[in-house]
Amino acid sequence: MNLDLAYFRAMFNELRRLDEWTAPNPLENVREFKISESEMAYLTIEEIRILLAECENSRSKDLTTIVKICLAAGARWRKAEGLKGNQIRAGQIIYVKIKGKKNRAVPITEKL
Repeated sequence: MNLDLAYFRAMFNELRRLDEWTAPNPLENVREFKISESEMAYLTIEEIRILLAECENSRSKDLTTIVKICLAAGARWRKAEGLKGNQIRAGQIIYVKIKGKKNRAVPITEKL
């Protein structure tokens, strides 16, 4: 909801800039929802072993590798799945166009 609110505010601001909207921004005084962050959850070593064993049993040839990247580098599924060969080099993964439109390098082991 907060992201939608930000987009709509920006839309009205842009319409005013283009002289397509002359009234004040109707969302100017609408407050964002307060959201408390949820507690982080982590897999235990045993849960990771079970997860990797199940991945190995899968017919998906890349599943285990993607899961290992997610676990080792803290990657989201879509980012890990979409990695290109040139993003993995010299003991690191280079994520491009992440939040904030910046690139980020995450160290990984040579084995991974």
